[in-house]
Amino acid sequence: MLILMVKRLVIYSLFFFGFLAVKAQIPVADNGDQTNSDTIPSGTFEPASFPGGMEKFYTYVINTIRMPRDDRGINGKVYVQFVIDSTGIILSEDIRVIKSLSKSCDAEAIRLIKNSPRWIPARENGHPIRHTMVMPISFIYP
Repeated sequence: MLILMVKRLVIYSLFFFGFLAVKAQIPVADNGDQTNSDTIPSGTFEPASFPGGMEKFYTYVINTIRMPRDDRGINGKVYVQFVIDSTGIILSEDIRVIKSLSKSCDAEAIRLIKNSPRWIPARENGHPIRHTMVMPISFIYP
């Protein structure tokens, strides 16, 4: 019962801060070998994070976003999946839209992720590792 309550609290917290994991996040070792999805990672795991936290990430998005002019009136979110390597760099070739809003909003969401500052890499057992993230980028026109 306590585990269920903790899981619900974590889920509600993720929704509250605008972070929604659309796809299971599976850490990837530095050598490119993906962890078996049937195996629970042993030891400690810390996901990748934006310097200063998610509040700073969304401040970066708000200050950097270029709202596409051809999509005025379209409101919603683009979900972008990307990989942060063991040094905190987002790998451009691994950025993709997993939930689209429109072509121009999708392109802008990819541009925002591609140009974001270096992240703090994920860690497993104290060692930096590659990590897949999914982030929603909101497009709201006045």
